[in-house]
Amino acid sequence: MSSRLCSSCNLAFAGSQLLKQEQGHHGSRETIMAAADQGCYVCGIITRSDAWRAMNADAKFESAWYLDALSGNLSGWFNLTIDAVGVGQDLTESTEGSDEDLVTLEPDRVAHGHVSTVIAGDEVLTKPAHFPDSDIKETIGAYAPPKESNNPGLLDLGYQWLPGCKTEHSTCNNQSTTFRPTRLLEIINQNHGRVILTKEFEDEMSSHTYATLSHCWGTARTLRLLTSNIDHLQWGTNISQLPASYQEAISVCNRFGFRYIWIDSLCIIQDSPEDWRREAMAMKDVYRNSTMNIAAAAAADNTEASFTSRHASTISPLPINTQWEGHEPAKFYLTNANAYRDEVGSSPLRRRAWVVQEIWLSSRNLYLTSNQLWWECCEREASEAYPEGLPEELSSIGSHTGYGKQRYDAAGLHHTWNRLVETYSACNLTVPSDKMVAFAGIAQHFQNLLGSGDVYIAGIWRSQLPYALCWFSTKEHRAYRPSAYRAPSWSWASLDGAIRFGHNPPNAEKDSMKALCSVEVCQIHPADQDPTGALRGGGIVVNGRLTRIGFSNDRMKVEDADGNLIRIPGADTKDASYLELHWTLVDMDENTSKGYATCSYFDNLTARDLATFTMGKTIRKTNASFASGHIDSFFALPIMSWNESNRPWMKGLILCLVEVEGFYIYQRVGRFSARWHIPISRLMRNPAEILLIL
Repeated sequence: MSSRLCSSCNLAFAGSQLLKQEQGHHGSRETIMAAADQGCYVCGIITRSDAWRAMNADAKFESAWYLDALSGNLSGWFNLTIDAVGVGQDLTESTEGSDEDLVTLEPDRVAHGHVSTVIAGDEVLTKPAHFPDSDIKETIGAYAPPKESNNPGLLDLGYQWLPGCKTEHSTCNNQSTTFRPTRLLEIINQNHGRVILTKEFEDEMSSHTYATLSHCWGTARTLRLLTSNIDHLQWGTNISQLPASYQEAISVCNRFGFRYIWIDSLCIIQDSPEDWRREAMAMKDVYRNSTMNIAAAAAADNTEASFTSRHASTISPLPINTQWEGHEPAKFYLTNANAYRDEVGSSPLRRRAWVVQEIWLSSRNLYLTSNQLWWECCEREASEAYPEGLPEELSSIGSHTGYGKQRYDAAGLHHTWNRLVETYSACNLTVPSDKMVAFAGIAQHFQNLLGSGDVYIAGIWRSQLPYALCWFSTKEHRAYRPSAYRAPSWSWASLDGAIRFGHNPPNAEKDSMKALCSVEVCQIHPADQDPTGALRGGGIVVNGRLTRIGFSNDRMKVEDADGNLIRIPGADTKDASYLELHWTLVDMDENTSKGYATCSYFDNLTARDLATFTMGKTIRKTNASFASGHIDSFFALPIMSWNESNRPWMKGLILCLVEVEGFYIYQRVGRFSARWHIPISRLMRNPAEILLIL
């Protein structure tokens, strides 16, 4: 219990408690908000969370809490979960989509013994033990977060993290001592700066390193480097005339002792396509070789600062004393388990696609968030809540910075690649044609790690074919292919929208996964000499089995003996035919308001284009087969199969057949899943053939 908790929250730490037993919390939004205003630590976290802001402010609700062992982590940790539940619902049924793990408890293991949790009659059991190496007090330290966001001492903690990383972390010190960006912003003093060409200042820069900035541009028309003002900016500019995000980053540089900083809008000539292409492809080296990247996480526009207001009272973990019935009193710490997600992971900055590679390629990231400083490097994560480093239970080292990936084998690298692509695909691009270029730095980095044994092909690695073709678009967001050609239809990069990879089924029986087709030829045509950049075309030649299909809502139909399209029965007997809806599932790539795929880049193609897989001059138009309801041109191509609980499963592509000057070619429009013997046998009965997918 704690004097900094309201009476509703204190109930969790006294009396008889059972794991996963929900109990009433506050009965209305107003009482939670009142408790937060009066200083309740937990209610303050709730009312400042993303989950709270996402709720309908006009809807009535009540809340419930329960204690649960923090699964997947060391014993001694609990989730205190507080769920919003609808009025009139039983408290055991939480409203769909509102579950939020808001706070986590950690015992003071040295002072009061380690608390290990087991489920025995759903009761919390304690067992005395001592683990001084995991004492949470060592990660909290004596740091007291400043109350005001404009406190001059706010950056002092971050200033301590950098030298510690430089001297103690070997994997964070891989920067080149000779690389310099083409241009940098030189911070002459607190009031003045200038854009310099680094090659003209080599001697002066020999003893200096530089920082970089990750930020959101937004829609405001702020100062940018242009052909018309480059001379002016090289002479100098008043820092007060720069956008707020830039001024904030320069303040960080002044505190950390950086004389130079790289900011994209001031170091790339924005109205020069040639300069932009050259500098965009060099961006991986700019961020990889910076001493530190400053991430303006909370600013949705570069006219905003990230540090505008903070709630220092909820930053540091709160010590509490439990008085659970039948157990000795113990000391725990409450901490916001969703702080990283709310302040960093779901920040405006992390929704910007270009930032994925900026963050991942930088060996050190200092996040300026809405509430506190966060630090990420290859070997440490820290924050104002945990200035000495996040406890193991809360840490995700390696998830956001890239240098640690050098320790992985090929399988680990491909797993990391898949997660990065999934993250990147859910982010926003102002210019759709940047899709390949904005991820090229990561692709080049992985190519170096994987070596000559693998080849990058339009966002997919050759060694992962054909399995990696089984990506699919998620249903949470709108997905569509842009008007101008960008990538082959079989590549996730052809789609604007969040995707997931589906070629590593978690419940597959060991050694049961096998390919059902083979990729005979892969070929791409880069727009320039870089195979990781923009594309003019690309295709794969596949040896596989095709089955003509139709659709019934999100299920497939196949041909019967008479050539009619029928639903796939789930068993040989008619009595079991009603089960057919369980055996196939169709995921169309595009979920536009039109209700059908609009991917078609074949209108300007010629036979000569097909011979070279070149499609850069084509444009998208509505797929005539979908628009007219004509479905003779759709086919299922099985890609992979595996077993789960001795039952077969299959995934594959849905292709559309198009004729171009006498040549038959295919494009991807979706993915399908099938399970059990009869549906799978129906999709595998035709002989294999060679087909071209563009």
